[in-house]
Amino acid sequence: MEIIAIDFYLMSNSYEQFLWAMESKVSNQSNKTNHKTENKPKLKESNDPMDLIRMQTEVGLFESMAQSKTLTIIVILAIMFFGGFFFFLYKMAGAA
Repeated sequence: MEIIAIDFYLMSNSYEQFLWAMESKVSNQSNKTNHKTENKPKLKESNDPMDLIRMQTEVGLFESMAQSKTLTIIVILAIMFFGGFFFFLYKMAGAA
């Protein structure tokens, strides 16, 4: 948008028109930021230590795994495949 405004200024040689273009750019940006923040929910602040524990990624994964058999199987298989891959790399490095 800045390039368009500068080009517009160079083409018209009118400082007032350049200022108008820059002001409209700034007002458009402020409208966009206000629109984005309108629909966001307000965050609740908490000092509860359990909330800090629940925010950990691992805790969320374990809670989801407790609810889903499929996720549990996928996680176990992924651990086995990664373990097997690193074991393979370890054996290949020792064979050289």
